[in-house]
Amino acid sequence: MIIQFSLKSEFPKGIEIPQNITPPADQVFKFYLVVSGYCWYRCVNKTWLFVESCALFFNHEEVISCYPRSPSASTFKNIDVPDGTISIGVKSIIPDYDSSQLITTAIVSILKPDVNDIPYGLGKTSNNTEKGALEDVTYVVRPKTKGGYYPTVPCGNDQYPDGFVYSCPFIVYNLFYHPKKVRRRSSRQQ
Repeated sequence: MIIQFSLKSEFPKGIEIPQNITPPADQVFKFYLVVSGYCWYRCVNKTWLFVESCALFFNHEEVISCYPRSPSASTFKNIDVPDGTISIGVKSIIPDYDSSQLITTAIVSILKPDVNDIPYGLGKTSNNTEKGALEDVTYVVRPKTKGGYYPTVPCGNDQYPDGFVYSCPFIVYNLFYHPKKVRRRSSRQQ
């Protein structure tokens, strides 16, 4: 079985993007991936701080159950940012076909009514490297989330002392955007 990024530019059905997390007008939808993983939060001075996320990216939600054969990308920790900063690397895990990777850093977050869900979000990418699906991605939109947000239980107590790491599972949809291609008109000399 060959695993590749599903690069159909068909926007996922049933997804609406809140206006505050819409990429700039010069960006267009490229593809989406469904992300399944865990976020880890550490108790520091009675406050939960984001530490890192570990996740796999799938072409469709239905194939998550086919793990370990079905993911096309994974996260890696951006070591250049302090704990608490939401900045995560994404890299292809199908190197025979795609070696691209990028860093995405949150620039806008919108809290959801369910306090257990990761907020809706808009991330700006940087450090795009190698050839493949992620090489020209400039923005990542997170319009559908389930789970993974900061624990709602207090910490710095007997049950969750300072230094305790709390794990939260999640599933999110990430929509990847890249610059709109400008077609140049060729001038014909006569």
